Amino acid sequence: MILKQCKYIITQDPRRGILADADIRIEGEQIVEIGYGLKGDDVLPCNDKIIIPGFSNCHVHADVCFLNIDLTESRFASEYPLSLIRLERSMSKEIALLSAEALFAESLLRGCTSLVLFTRYPRELQEIAKKVGIRVISGSLVSSMEELRNISNESDTGIYCIYFNELMREGSLNGLRELLQRVKSGRVYVHISETRRAAFEAKKKFGHFPVELLNELGLLTEKTVLVHSGWITSWEIEIVSHSGSSLVYCPSVEMRLATSGFPPLKDLICKGISVGLGTDSLLTGLSLDIVEEARLAILHQRESYKGLVISPKDALDLITISASKLTGMRLGRIQEGYLADLLLIKLKPKFYGNSKRGLVSNIIYRLEYSDIDLIIIGGKLVEISKQRDSILKSINVKLDRLNDLFYTINY
Repeated sequence: MILKQCKYIITQDPRRGILADADIRIEGEQIVEIGYGLKGDDVLPCNDKIIIPGFSNCHVHADVCFLNIDLTESRFASEYPLSLIRLERSMSKEIALLSAEALFAESLLRGCTSLVLFTRYPRELQEIAKKVGIRVISGSLVSSMEELRNISNESDTGIYCIYFNELMREGSLNGLRELLQRVKSGRVYVHISETRRAAFEAKKKFGHFPVELLNELGLLTEKTVLVHSGWITSWEIEIVSHSGSSLVYCPSVEMRLATSGFPPLKDLICKGISVGLGTDSLLTGLSLDIVEEARLAILHQRESYKGLVISPKDALDLITISASKLTGMRLGRIQEGYLADLLLIKLKPKFYGNSKRGLVSNIIYRLEYSDIDLIIIGGKLVEISKQRDSILKSINVKLDRLNDLFYTINY
């Protein structure tokens, strides 16, 4: 397939270049050539399209992402993340799978082509994702020492989603060191340092803050991703930088649950640490729209730093090229050898004015899901604009069923 004469291509290459009137050749799942005057039989005219890498949502609690029950927010926040773990444990398989179907459809509508999930049903959700045609990264969910002990070779995917604060509460230093060896060689997503209480509980029990402790246990590697980390210290940032680990930031969660902490993006970026964004869930955040989360990231960081420290270009990095490091997949960049996960956005004056200079800013601040005309995932074309109404109807049917099921939950 050749995307012909694309009006603008936001490449997200190392120079963050924007090409005009160029072509993209896709073979199989990959981008194989970018240039001008490319020849081929399967041609898609794109002279009225802006091409941009597909967005990545790097942290979603899939089993509870649509949970709509009457919770006392102050109590939930005061016991977080234990309150979240309890709810996840109470979700039936039916709720989890139905939530996943709605989540994947909702994500596609909003231009999200890949997700990293915390779920108790990783294999089942992978199968649903294949049918929908969206990329999903997930693995064994570990929220207790018992679950860590029970990881078996048979069920092992090499990907682990760990609630580290709960392991710290239950385990001794030697016990943690021994059991965490079995996940050390895999890709590990770690819920860590979400609250002040969690950070200082670790300090009191082990003499280290959580990220320091993770490093002491040998679990900070290039394949480790720290999730939330709102109470990370300046010296822990240095440790993360030297280890090559990455981080996921969920601004709507920090604000909604009033955790009083935030990962300092300016400092993290200056230290060369890759940072992705996640929407978490509707239970803890505000939306499952990763572009909306990018807008919130800009506002949250600027208010926290009291300055214009994070730009729309930085925000675009958070939801595109950062995913390459966080997932180990060649995502988030329009360049030869990268996966052909692309959004084809309708060309409108609100995005480009009379030049391409403000293109990225306008997309971050002004993109609506109805502006996305076509989506390509792994070289496969999805005519999202034609399917939008039917997808919305199917989501609403699933949400109605979920609302009925939520009444059966014992929480």
